[in-house]
Amino acid sequence: MRKYLLLLLVLAMPGAVKAQDEALIKHNLPVHLKFEARGEYDHEAVEGETVHENTGLRGYILDVKLEGDISRHFSYKYRQRLNMMNKNSSFFDSVDWLYLQWAPTKNFSLMAGKWVVLTGSWECEPPPVDIFQVSEFAMNRPAYQWGLVGNLTTNDKRSTVMLQFAQSPYRDLYQTTTGKGAQMFAYSAVWDGNYGPYHALWSVNFDEYEPGKFQNLLALGNRINLGEHVQCDIDFMNRYAPDQSFFLKDWSIAGKLSYMPNKRVKVWARASYDGNKSGTDHDKALLDGTSLTRVGGGIEYYPLKNDQLRLHGHYSYTFGENMNPNGVLKSDHSQLSLGVTWIMKVL
Repeated sequence: MRKYLLLLLVLAMPGAVKAQDEALIKHNLPVHLKFEARGEYDHEAVEGETVHENTGLRGYILDVKLEGDISRHFSYKYRQRLNMMNKNSSFFDSVDWLYLQWAPTKNFSLMAGKWVVLTGSWECEPPPVDIFQVSEFAMNRPAYQWGLVGNLTTNDKRSTVMLQFAQSPYRDLYQTTTGKGAQMFAYSAVWDGNYGPYHALWSVNFDEYEPGKFQNLLALGNRINLGEHVQCDIDFMNRYAPDQSFFLKDWSIAGKLSYMPNKRVKVWARASYDGNKSGTDHDKALLDGTSLTRVGGGIEYYPLKNDQLRLHGHYSYTFGENMNPNGVLKSDHSQLSLGVTWIMKVL
């Protein structure tokens, strides 16, 4: 019964939003609604053997995005992955964003609702429909949680400091593995600084992985624009806890080099390393003993000179050792993706 109610909600959404849009236009308040879809052919192999359950034609993602203003100082955003709705999940499990933002001044805003767990890294900054290759740690740390975010921006708009209080990304994992529920939280402080060709995204994070026990993260995302056509991203993350060595025992580094000769073509190469030699079980996303390197590259083509239609090809290869038997990346692991992404603008 619930799946039919969800289907009716999705079908009725454009009509309901259209009525809201007409009302907002009278007050000069914008509203935007669009659907994003991506389909592709994937081929995956581990140690030369094809992983048949992950190989073939498939729909990769379908999501809906709605955003607009309620008044001069209040706005909202909502994004939901429709392909994640199933009988084993709640409606809100497939919601990435659902938040209300209050901006009393041009320098300060407060957000309440579900949003990404803020981390200083460029590799997970794109939305899921635009992500082709990320590290093992990023794929195992849940990205979206309920909470509060305060934003403070300088007058020149070059720097923003964000403070976040949210549910811990490891809260559900703790409940699943122990059978016990608990209130667990994450605390983040982020600096987003944009100074000419250099754009920083740095953070300090404290993630509660068990009640009263925290894993700390220092994440330094660095983006450099080398002229009009070349962009370089370098991300570094160090993870630690009070009873382990601080530096380079549990860490990740990633780099991406992109070349955009024109508005229609983007070619890129990416490499990452995830290593955990801490000797502890504090890191729930990258287990102790793991040492993984992933290299790859891709090409994106936009035939319409905008972002509404994209063709892509991507290949990556992973080698090393993953101590998580349920991890995403394996040793001698190759992945090929050929696909198309399109955006359906309703409003």
